[in-house]
Amino acid sequence: RRDRIGATRSRLHLNTDFRFNSQSLAFAITKDESIGGRAWPTFKMKNADQDIIASLWCNSTLGILSYWWGANKSQDGRGSITTTQMAKLTLLDPRKLKPAQTKEAKKFFDNNKGKSFLPAHQIKVDTMRAELDEFVLRDLLNVSDLAGSIKKMAVLRSKLGEEPSFNGGKV
Repeated sequence: RRDRIGATRSRLHLNTDFRFNSQSLAFAITKDESIGGRAWPTFKMKNADQDIIASLWCNSTLGILSYWWGANKSQDGRGSITTTQMAKLTLLDPRKLKPAQTKEAKKFFDNNKGKSFLPAHQIKVDTMRAELDEFVLRDLLNVSDLAGSIKKMAVLRSKLGEEPSFNGGKV
């Protein structure tokens, strides 16, 4: 049993009880592999580069929107996902990225890993999240109209932040 549990170690962990109105991360990366717990179980990818890409995606506005959309929202400002639902999250497939995109993701992560996001419900004014969104659009999704897509993403952040089931009454 110990070996089976040990085999689940990962650096990537999912927030299964996301308080949008007080917490900032849907996924977190630890410095070293660890065994997750009930609230932050491990999310195992094939390699460390994929961990980084999954974390970047899942903490972007598109990733948080995916989490919010699929989560149980029985309480305003909170979303819960069971471990059996983890596989149903919409996630950018890191295996489909080109090596140059993976390299850029690692570079972006390394340059920004010490910076903080605001609590998710403040997504409209979170400059770090806006910077992450721009990176995702430009370097991971390769959108053709970057300026237009950035403007649309700002509208999405605004609307998501105003959603009562997301902000829980906090503005």
